[in-house]
Amino acid sequence: MTQHVAPARPLAIPCGRVTLPLDRLIPPFFKAAEPQVAADEVDFDAYAGALARQLGALACGLMTFFILAWWPLDLYVIPQTENVEVFAALRVRLLVVVITGLAVFGLGKPSGDGALLTATLCYAAFTAAIGYSLGAAGPAGLQWFADAAIALVPVAFIPLRLRARAVASTLVCVSLLASYFVPYPDNWATPGASSQVSFQVFAVLLSVSIGELWLRVTRHAFFLQRGTARANADLELMTATLTQLVHERTRELEALARHLDALQESERRRIARDLHDDLGQGMTAMRYTLARLEARVSQPNDDLTSLVQQLSGLLDGSTQSLRAVVASLSPRVLEDHGLEAAAEWLVQRVE
Repeated sequence: MTQHVAPARPLAIPCGRVTLPLDRLIPPFFKAAEPQVAADEVDFDAYAGALARQLGALACGLMTFFILAWWPLDLYVIPQTENVEVFAALRVRLLVVVITGLAVFGLGKPSGDGALLTATLCYAAFTAAIGYSLGAAGPAGLQWFADAAIALVPVAFIPLRLRARAVASTLVCVSLLASYFVPYPDNWATPGASSQVSFQVFAVLLSVSIGELWLRVTRHAFFLQRGTARANADLELMTATLTQLVHERTRELEALARHLDALQESERRRIARDLHDDLGQGMTAMRYTLARLEARVSQPNDDLTSLVQQLSGLLDGSTQSLRAVVASLSPRVLEDHGLEAAAEWLVQRVE
């Protein structure tokens, strides 16, 4: 016995007498994309890997520039000499990480899941370098460690799915906290250390939320572009098919028109031939008979002679009309001398 499952009702928010569907409050590009066929999902994963490799290389290049450009400012903005040394060591470690990342993304060119994993590990190493260097500053470094929570947010721009994103964000956060507290356990006794840990957890949740929204936008744009490309391909194929069909039908119509012209010309020639052979010969015979009638009239008779002359005139007019009809149906000059001579003959006839 088949069980019918009722469709899930969309979430709604009661607002007085009106109930607002929660689904309508979310912008279309923030909504989760519908599951696609396996081939499209594989293509999106490949696209996500290529995007992670490009963004990773770009981020490493920009960080290299900013680390080198802002390094001289440490002498002016950090009054304590020992802290200048701490930040110098931090910048050296970060340079090692980002230059290694540039080499991996540029020379290794990872793809697919490999690119996503490489981007995650590179960023975890980046935050570990931050935590370890700030931990060396002791309790005084806690104020900068609080600012390091901002470093957890850019993980959102690694195009990972939700579960993988949660794991990657947690890994980056753990690398930051472990590198700060494990080598320097005395930092845990610093007032406010536990609150900073809770703030790091909040940064992870924020990063996961932003990353999920960004992934939905990316998926929406990817599948929308793919759908548009497929529609354009179908339209081009349909246009080509219709164009070919129009050409074929045009050729068929041209062939039919030529065939009809040939049939019409053939019919005109047959009618002209029948008129010339049958009616023309009959009128010729009538001319001979009339001539014999004129010869047999023994005595002059004005009335009879007038009638014979009238009959002869009518016969001549009918003969000329018949010749004109035959010529208009199928001019002999067209068959014997061609189109140019036939055109000259027609102009003279009209004149």
